[in-house]
Amino acid sequence: MQLHGRPIKTIAIDIDGSYATGLDISDFGYEVLRTVEAEGVSVVVVTGRCEAAALAIADRAQLATPVISCTGSLVTDPQTRERLAINPLADRDGEVMLELAEQLDLQPYVWDSAGIWTDRGGPDTTELGVRNFVEITPRPMPERWNQVVKMMVSAPVDRLDAVTPQLHQATALKRCLPNFFEASAAGFSKWNALELVLDRLGARAEETLGFGDGGTDIEWLGRIGFPIAVANAAPPIQDLAVEHIGSFETDAAARFLASLLGGDSAGTMSGSTGTEGRSTRTEGQPAPAPETRFTVDHRPTECQYVLRDEDAGGRVIGEVTYCALEGDDEALPHSTPDGNPRPRRVFDHTGVLDEFSGKGLASVLVGFAMDDSITAGFDIVPTCPYVKHWVEKHPGYGAHTVSDELAVASESAASAD
Repeated sequence: MQLHGRPIKTIAIDIDGSYATGLDISDFGYEVLRTVEAEGVSVVVVTGRCEAAALAIADRAQLATPVISCTGSLVTDPQTRERLAINPLADRDGEVMLELAEQLDLQPYVWDSAGIWTDRGGPDTTELGVRNFVEITPRPMPERWNQVVKMMVSAPVDRLDAVTPQLHQATALKRCLPNFFEASAAGFSKWNALELVLDRLGARAEETLGFGDGGTDIEWLGRIGFPIAVANAAPPIQDLAVEHIGSFETDAAARFLASLLGGDSAGTMSGSTGTEGRSTRTEGQPAPAPETRFTVDHRPTECQYVLRDEDAGGRVIGEVTYCALEGDDEALPHSTPDGNPRPRRVFDHTGVLDEFSGKGLASVLVGFAMDDSITAGFDIVPTCPYVKHWVEKHPGYGAHTVSDELAVASESAASAD
C-alpha cells in the first residue's frame, strides 16, 4: 500500500468521529479493515472507548495488532487478551475532577478496570453505553476505585461551551465529543500508546497512516507520516493533514482506504480504483481541496501554485511561491542516480485570504505543491515559516527536504560566480 509514492506499513484509526459512521463502524468499514490486515498492513485501533469496545471492534475486523483504548491508558493484545500497558489516573487528579463536576453541575463518569461508573441516568449515559458496547447502570460512586484509567464529564453542548474555560484551567480534560470532556493519566496519551505498539511491531511512525478528528488525536497525527483529516476534524488536524476526505457520516475513511487498496470507494472491494471523498492530486491537473469548490493550479512561468474558489468564478484566494535552483553544490546531500545534485525549489511565501483562514486550505495548497514538486524531480527548500512548519509536521517528506542554510549558501555561491 502506498500514498504519494511512499509505503504505508501501518494504519491507525480513531473510532468516534473518524472511522465509525455513527455509533459503530459500517459493514463496509469492517470489510475494508479485514482486507487491509490480510494484505499485510497492520491496523491499530486508537480509541477513547473502553477496552471491551476496542476488543469487540478488533474481533469483528479480525485484527491481530494490539488495540489502544481509554485514550491511551490501556493497550491490549486482542488475541490473548493480555494487557500490555495500563496507566491509571492519579487518585488526586480523580478527586479534583469529581469536585469540579459537582461544582459545575456536570455528570461524572469514572472508568476503572471493572467498567464505567456514574451516579445518574439520562441520554448521555445511554449514548456512552451504546458507544462502548456495555450497559451502564447508575449506582452510587464508591469511595475507592480499582485502577481508574479515565474520567469523563457530560452536559448539554451549550452548558459545556459555557464552562469550557473553567475546565481547561482546572484540569487536563479535553473535549472528545460535543457533549463530553475526558481525561486520562497525566503524561500519557494516544501517542504514547501508539509509540509502544509501533515499537512492538517494529514499525515506523513515518510509514503510518492515521485518521482522527478531535483534540486527543492532534498529537499522534502530527507525529506520523500520513495524517488524514475527515471533513469534521478540528482545525489543527485540518492544518497538519496530508489528505482531506469527507465526513465520518459518509464512511469517507473506509472509502479512502478502499481506494488505496484498489477497491471501489463507493462501497465494494473489487473493480476500479475509486477516489470519491478524497482530495486527489494528479500532476498537471487542478487538484480538489477539501471540497470540489476549491482547486489548485500550478503556474510554472510565475513560480507559484494558486488556490482557486470555483464558486467565485475561479477567484484566486491563496498562493505559495518559490524560486527554482538547479544547484551544483557537491555538499548538498540530495543527488540523482548519476551523482548530480537534484534541482531544488525554494518555497518562500504562503498566503490565504483572511476570510478563508482556519479551514485547512493552506495545508491543502502546500501539500499539493510539495507532492507536485517531488513528482517533478525537485527537492524542497522550506524558507517560508508555514512551509517549514508543514514539513516538520509531516516527517515523511524529510527525504526530499534540503535545509535552507545549505540552499542559501549554494545560491550565494552561484551569484558570486
